Amino acid sequence: MDNGAQILAGLAQARVFFRQISLMLRTAEDMLMEEGWESIWGRRSSNITSDYLRPERWMPRDIYRFYIANKEEKDNSSSNGLVIYTGVLLDQEGVWEGFTEPWITCGAFRFKPDFDIKGFNYWDWVRSALDDKHEPDGVFHEYVLENEEEDEELLFQAIMALPLIRVTEAEVLKQLIIAPLLQKIDEIRQSEPRVE
Repeated sequence: MDNGAQILAGLAQARVFFRQISLMLRTAEDMLMEEGWESIWGRRSSNITSDYLRPERWMPRDIYRFYIANKEEKDNSSSNGLVIYTGVLLDQEGVWEGFTEPWITCGAFRFKPDFDIKGFNYWDWVRSALDDKHEPDGVFHEYVLENEEEDEELLFQAIMALPLIRVTEAEVLKQLIIAPLLQKIDEIRQSEPRVE
């Protein structure tokens, strides 16, 4: 195969990979919607051709979706201030050497009830598992942050990651990501944080 054909084959393989990622995240979203969660943004897309001078941005390093409780769930006061996410970490230039393959990640954040969710820097938090050098072991790492000056609106976070290749079908996604995330949400709801 000549170089041009190899390039086309590589691009075709990348398209198949991103279709699979899209399907996985849409499946996760459907499962979360059934449990009373809705996307913060709806279905947002972007056009990378306007950023042709920054090719490092052409391929995403992470893909994620953030959710809040839907209207019915918001009536449950224990859902106020909760934000959850699912995402995929694909590539991180110059990061921790323990990141040797793409990860699927999820998490939950508890904010003070009056916090404006639109002020939340989502893109920073989806990489928390990587930035904090967690192992992708499926265990939630929890932090109580109510005394941190920098994150005074954020009271608590719980994040976890797994190697992406472990999620091979919808049932595995449900078992390894969605069910543990929903269980963590229930635990957070049952332990209302102290708000001063």
